[in-house]
Amino acid sequence: NLVELNRKYIETSYAIKAAYKTPLEQNELKKLITSFFQMIPHEVSTKIARAFAEVNIQEIDSWLFPSPFTPEEEQWLFEQMEQLQIFGGNNDETAAI
Repeated sequence: NLVELNRKYIETSYAIKAAYKTPLEQNELKKLITSFFQMIPHEVSTKIARAFAEVNIQEIDSWLFPSPFTPEEEQWLFEQMEQLQIFGGNNDETAAI
């Protein structure tokens, strides 16, 4: 199961990187980003979100938490998440994630 999860993580990361270069329709992009973050169990993602809320994300050592995305891709991803109301929008089906 871990091998399959890693494969899906890599494939979804590449799909997000491709969407950064070639924009997708908003609904497709929202599904892609949501599926990327749904790979992490809810309990774990909640604990991570709480921990990150207490620290400056710029101070986190990238060696401990490597990202498949460039800084520009990460900035774009966070902007898309906000624009698409992923993780906290009022009528957002992913608000509970």
